[in-house]
Amino acid sequence: MALPSRRPDLRRPLATGGAVYVGGGGVLHKLDAATGTRRWGFQTGGDIGTAPVVAGGCTSAA
Repeated sequence: MALPSRRPDLRRPLATGGAVYVGGGGVLHKLDAATGTRRWGFQTGGDIGTAPVVAGGCTSAA
């Protein structure tokens, strides 16, 4: 699933370890950095107001 290039609800992405993490519309997405292919998406149950953070093998956004 490719994400639209212009979505005002998407937060600043984080690129690390061959992946891009971006949140918006109540979903945190992990994309393959080389292809843009969606690896997974997680329904947060609410809006995402910050850029994602990856540390210690965990991903979070608030």
